[in-house]
Amino acid sequence: MSIKAIWIYFRLSRPTGDFKDHSGLNFGFSQRVKRPDINRLNPFVDRSNPDFITSGNPNLKRVVINTAQIGYHFTKKATVNISLAFNSANGLDLPIAIFNPVNNVTSTTYQNIGNVTGLGGNVNINYPITKQWNFTLNGNSQYFWLSGPVNGIMQNNDFVTLSISTTTGYSFNNGWRANVTVAINGRNPTGLQGSSNGFTSSSVSVNKQIVKNKLTFSAAARNPFEQYRTSTTLTNGSDFTQTNVNQVYFRSFSASLNYNFGKLKDGVKKNKHGINNDDN
Repeated sequence: MSIKAIWIYFRLSRPTGDFKDHSGLNFGFSQRVKRPDINRLNPFVDRSNPDFITSGNPNLKRVVINTAQIGYHFTKKATVNISLAFNSANGLDLPIAIFNPVNNVTSTTYQNIGNVTGLGGNVNINYPITKQWNFTLNGNSQYFWLSGPVNGIMQNNDFVTLSISTTTGYSFNNGWRANVTVAINGRNPTGLQGSSNGFTSSSVSVNKQIVKNKLTFSAAARNPFEQYRTSTTLTNGSDFTQTNVNQVYFRSFSASLNYNFGKLKDGVKKNKHGINNDDN
């Protein structure tokens, strides 16, 4: 049986005078198929840490996700987009951790046992402060209700997520442009039993077009004020609590000099091959 996504999209917009400044309102409903990641399907059993064994599950099934959305946008000097969305899915593939008190070993795999409902909103603002200086803001917040059985015991994990990213850029008269970005990412659920900690990130970049449409120089510093990022994942079961701490190098610097040779004259040919997903 072929899986087909169902898309229903309504759009309502009125000219200036009814909805001011070319604003618009839209409604939408969609169904999409989510298939498990290849790492979750891999049956290999990782025993590199004998106290924490992990493996995939090749019997995982695809899941249908339903989404209903309403959005509003308007443009004056600033461009603003605001949207609200409701999502739901049953049988979502989620990690399951089970602790064995006999040998003190925690085994983690994936199962189609998660029922999830989410309600969230998104805000996008693009504001040109001057002709040379602009500002953008992206914000997203979601509230999740997750439930499902783990080792025969019903688990619930209600969770609020939040992410904010802001960028400002300035174009100088001599052809240089500088950009600064700051992002805040809140905690996120890792499944029915746990969550991962939030973190902040930042970046500064400059670029200059030395030869118009030919030679461009750019440089960037990412997370210059934070050398390492510490990732902490908490997992709570009915009879255990597990904390996994991982630290990675977070700071990086880069510089590049790009030169474009010639022009692309011939059109890009479309790939005639396709993929037919046929799930039973």
